Amino acid sequence: MDWQGGFMQTFKRSIVLQMAIFMFFFFFGLDDVLRALIRRSTIYTIFEGVGFVLVIAAGVIWYLKTSKETIVIVTDKELTILKYVLYVIAFSLILGVLTSGFENGQLYFRILSGAITSIASLFGFYTGYLISKN
Repeated sequence: MDWQGGFMQTFKRSIVLQMAIFMFFFFFGLDDVLRALIRRSTIYTIFEGVGFVLVIAAGVIWYLKTSKETIVIVTDKELTILKYVLYVIAFSLILGVLTSGFENGQLYFRILSGAITSIASLFGFYTGYLISKN
């Protein structure tokens, strides 16, 4: 990585890995919302497991298919956006953990935490997509 005032060069493979992790957090947040709204059952657990395996497998395949030598340019603006997206995801995960003990309103905080995680992850994925197109 080469920092040159205003932009940074990085391997496209690292951006793809970052996008795969954002997709994991998107489905993690979506699962949190669905757990709060839908009663758990065996079929739900099976779909949850299959979905998790598919997301991980797709991320690994996408990462391995990306060239090791391709370099992309990341600007200060994109780095700042990604930094704030990660802060929002961390905040929403901490919110979910801290409010898990509340008897009243736990359901609402769980839905809110999952929704914030999913939306922030989509924004991070989109930013990574824009970076990878450079």
